[in-house]
Amino acid sequence: MSMTENGSLPEATAEQPLPIVVSACLLGHEVGYDGSSWPHDVIGRICALPNVEAHAFCPENHTLGTPRRWMSIHGGDGHAVLRGDARVVNVDGADLSDPFRAGAAELLRIAQGAGARIALLTEISPMCGGTVIYRGEGLPERVYRAAPGVGAALLREHGVRVVASRDHATLGRLLAHLDPGFDPDPNAIDYVDDPWFQEHLV
Repeated sequence: MSMTENGSLPEATAEQPLPIVVSACLLGHEVGYDGSSWPHDVIGRICALPNVEAHAFCPENHTLGTPRRWMSIHGGDGHAVLRGDARVVNVDGADLSDPFRAGAAELLRIAQGAGARIALLTEISPMCGGTVIYRGEGLPERVYRAAPGVGAALLREHGVRVVASRDHATLGRLLAHLDPGFDPDPNAIDYVDDPWFQEHLV
């Protein structure tokens, strides 16, 4: 599913809204690992539209609760965790791979139940990161790798388009498609085009 042009998405109305799955923290829910949230202006505007059916969910909170110890993926990316070839490990050394796979499965169940083909997810999260995650082998330093988290990987494996919270150009096009009165920033870029990404992760 492309969002490069408005016509590439189905029309959405109040009677037939576009279902979207969204990381709950991006809508102000205090479900981050330390009980924080990261409200996102554009994603909030998208989800508040009458022609959008937003399904807010936090897979980590679902299986691990909040607050929880900081964790990262060791030995690969979200796809590798799903295969059993990598692990999710917290700062105490506890293996959280099974709860992460269970949380990702619930995220997918919600998306499929709603008929959602788009997910707006929190970047860098070991669960929801769509483009960048922490490289766990770097602990205690927080270094990065270009890769998806566990939930983002599972959604993609089942055909759900993942848009990261730092994909500003794509989010702007999506909002403009759903709200023709919105004028997207022509200079906005997605995370893969960010100079930091290009310098450190390509």
